[in-house]
Amino acid sequence: MSPVAENSALTRNLFIELREYIFEKRRLYFKDAARVLFENRLRERLEALRMADFESYLRHLQGDPDGPEELSRLLDLVGASEPESARGLSQMDVLRSRILPALIEMKRAEGDNGLSIWSLAADNGQEAYTLGMVVREVLGKEISRWDVRVHAVCADPEKLEQARRARYKDPALRYTPDEYRTRHFRREKTSFVVKEDVRDIVRFALFDPENRSKWETPPEADVVFARNFLCRFGEKRRMDLLQAIHASMRPAAFLFIAPNESLGDTGGLFTAVYCPNAVAYKALKQATDM
Repeated sequence: MSPVAENSALTRNLFIELREYIFEKRRLYFKDAARVLFENRLRERLEALRMADFESYLRHLQGDPDGPEELSRLLDLVGASEPESARGLSQMDVLRSRILPALIEMKRAEGDNGLSIWSLAADNGQEAYTLGMVVREVLGKEISRWDVRVHAVCADPEKLEQARRARYKDPALRYTPDEYRTRHFRREKTSFVVKEDVRDIVRFALFDPENRSKWETPPEADVVFARNFLCRFGEKRRMDLLQAIHASMRPAAFLFIAPNESLGDTGGLFTAVYCPNAVAYKALKQATDM
């Protein structure tokens, strides 16, 4: 039987203290409205750790040697839906069938053989590698004539190292199409490892959203995936980051956010492009429409 008291609650004061701790350690900010989400999701961890209340859990985070690892588990729990869920795959389908072919055709006409994609909040690397796979699928044998780079960044050093290993267990690939498993992974005992031809075009870097001077932003990104990223910040910080993302994008580049997110008022930086089962946001700059 779980020791968690039925009347245990994540009070506003405890939530603020927890939020400040997360911001100090990971530079992620959660709005007041996230308190209910935290309370509901954290009950699972309290039960697993056999803790009686939320204050005990917070002290565990702050003082226990396993605190950093536990914080990563917590952020996984309160994150939005899985990036490779069915709705997330719809975005990849739109990228593969509509966005990339149009970009490639435009670049051919301009004599430009560079293709730059930015994956924010790359976490364990699945999104970044999937982007690399999609590019390889679209370009086919022609990829040898292109300079392709997927720039993937993450604020969590542990997850960054996991991403660089490019090694996944079967459950992590449950939304990966079978043909991608066959062409882009090799089996090693109980794991699936991303093949070198995909890994070669993905570059990972540590990313601090609060320190723009150290951002390794790709020059003139053609596509930016910022799924489950902007929603972690307050309104002012969110707009600052959105402006920074926009500044890194080439004219008529495309931004994707998570299917359950809303970009809201972008101050004229982007316009929504409605595609089958997905929405993309086109950067508004002085450029010819695609």
